[in-house]
Amino acid sequence: MLHPGCLDPNCEVARGLHEALPKMRRGEPQEFESLFSRGRPNSAVHAASHAIRRNLAAEPLDTRSVLVITDVSALRRAQKALENVNLNLETRVRLRTSELDASNRDLRNEVVRREHAEHELRASRNNLALLSEQLIHAQEGERRRIALELHDSVGQSLSAIKYTLERALIMVQRPNLGSPECVLALAVQRIHETADGIRAISMNLRPQMLDNLGAASATSWFCRNFMEIYSTITVRAEITARNSEIPKRISTHLFRCLQELLNNVAKHANATTVWVVLKREDSFLTLKIRDDGIGISNETGDPARLSGSGLRNLRERPT
Repeated sequence: MLHPGCLDPNCEVARGLHEALPKMRRGEPQEFESLFSRGRPNSAVHAASHAIRRNLAAEPLDTRSVLVITDVSALRRAQKALENVNLNLETRVRLRTSELDASNRDLRNEVVRREHAEHELRASRNNLALLSEQLIHAQEGERRRIALELHDSVGQSLSAIKYTLERALIMVQRPNLGSPECVLALAVQRIHETADGIRAISMNLRPQMLDNLGAASATSWFCRNFMEIYSTITVRAEITARNSEIPKRISTHLFRCLQELLNNVAKHANATTVWVVLKREDSFLTLKIRDDGIGISNETGDPARLSGSGLRNLRERPT
């Protein structure tokens, strides 16, 4: 009646009936459920057998059974849909949980990054304040040095020239004191010496060749002048960059860095040889200074622990 002529050995209806019939003959109630894949997808029937006797004293063999077949396809499809909804919901929950975990991780990383940035900002502000203070001291020191040089060198020379010219004027008015030629020659010599002193002060402040020729030529000049001043230190200069290859906007910074580094070598390195390399490769300009001295301590890696302003000024210069 259910599957006439069914030859499928795996038929769930046939198997359910085959297992239920012996028990139904004994009057035992039976239930089974079968799914159908043919015709309608997710179709199912529920079979339930109930024993019926004509009287309570009847023999078991006189027992009849009623088989009730119920179409539960809609229920099973609803259950399947509910399972799919639950599965999709669990998948979405896992996906959402993963996204929240990733967002929380990114948020924690962002918090750590901002804390680090704030720490670096505070350290930078402290270093900037210290640099500003040292810069003010350096400016005042440079002003005192220039004032002292002008007073001791230029001022004294001008006073001597004034005295010499006054003496020559007196000798012109009083011929009996002698010829004023020697006195005037001495005044001319002192004028030349004063001009040389003023030129030296000017070169220390800003070399004219830095503006007239360029940074490469000024670098060569400073290396030669450095060896003349510090005769115990040999400077081996390798300058392959041309003046035209060095932008004017960084020429002053380049020259000041060279001055600061070589002065540090002279003051602190106890070196006998220093190598100066200035080269241009593609878009990179490199100034490298190396010496055979005692080096510097590791604490210079922390700008806040520097006692002087030289290396700090180098770090603060634009690159």
